Amino acid sequence: MCLFIRSVLLWVLVACAMCPPVACQKKASTAKPAVSALDKTTLEAYVRHLFLWGPEVKVVVGQPKPSTVPGLSEVTVQASAGAASVNQVFYVSGDGKKIIQGAVYDIDDNPFRKEISKMNTASTGGNLAKTVLSCNESSLFGSGRMGPLGFHRRSTA
Repeated sequence: MCLFIRSVLLWVLVACAMCPPVACQKKASTAKPAVSALDKTTLEAYVRHLFLWGPEVKVVVGQPKPSTVPGLSEVTVQASAGAASVNQVFYVSGDGKKIIQGAVYDIDDNPFRKEISKMNTASTGGNLAKTVLSCNESSLFGSGRMGPLGFHRRSTA
């Protein structure tokens, strides 16, 4: 009898060693499938929620394209309602889980290069730097109702 119990216990131990614990067994997947901001429908829904845009706002999500930041894709979202429209640029992580809204600046480049290139130097007498400096001085040090750093002065009366 003792030999029989030993052999049964041995088989039970072998069977248990071959089966993974219940906690490690895969359960039927009830989790939602992974979502990605690189999916246009997902990004549109998220942006609508972010900006509180209702169904009256037409939203068009552009194709992701490589950005100047390694590991991020650039996606332009255009929203319009009637005659008004706005473009928003988002940067999406490689796995599509994170989005960033904002401008990308190159620390080795002038942040105003794009705007300066659009200015007409003929109207400044060829001295664009002096014109830009005088505009900045006016807003920084105050002229008229503008106070320091270009903020409007409050009326004390």
